[in-house]
Amino acid sequence: GIYRTPEISRLVDLLMHRGCSGAAQSSWGPTVLVVAKDDDHSTWLINAIKEEFPDATIECTVPQNNPASVLLK
Repeated sequence: GIYRTPEISRLVDLLMHRGCSGAAQSSWGPTVLVVAKDDDHSTWLINAIKEEFPDATIECTVPQNNPASVLLK
């Protein structure tokens, strides 16, 4: 498959069936990322992941919504 392990494939399937429109895997894993619709969706996803994958490490971040900047020295 396209994911490193069957567990990652199961995780991505779980997330897609819960409203995520896409997922990314870091190189060959094991990190997977998705974008949640809002805070409530994020909380719901985290709870679903914890229930299905109790040993998973989950980090929730927020976008910075700032343009990139270039610093010239």
